[in-house]
Amino acid sequence: MSSRRLGSVYKAVDPGLGRTVAIKIIKSDYSSSPELLKRFYREAQAVGNLQHPNIVVVYDLGEENGSPYLVVEYLNGIPLDRVVVQRQSPAIVHKFGIVIAVLNVLHYAHQHRIVHRDVKPASVRVFIR
Repeated sequence: MSSRRLGSVYKAVDPGLGRTVAIKIIKSDYSSSPELLKRFYREAQAVGNLQHPNIVVVYDLGEENGSPYLVVEYLNGIPLDRVVVQRQSPAIVHKFGIVIAVLNVLHYAHQHRIVHRDVKPASVRVFIR
């Protein structure tokens, strides 16, 4: 699979509830591909059915003006890839905690017959103490 980004993510406020959310909008060149669009919806529905403290909560899935979108819980924190690039060095116990948390999430997903096909540091949010 290509390493191109599937879409853009925006921080927003849910006007009805006043909570901060993240909105992922799929790029138009991807949304014009029936195969990629089908995969996006299938994966969004799969994640929406998971309940785990280390998996974002899906609030909404839909389409606006021909652009598919996904509204999820907003997480404060830093993407793990940024921690690595900035050469931040959390304590070893924190590093092990990150690894254990990721393994627990993957195990949970596998128990629900979901295989994450793109595990990468950019997909992991960390909270440096």
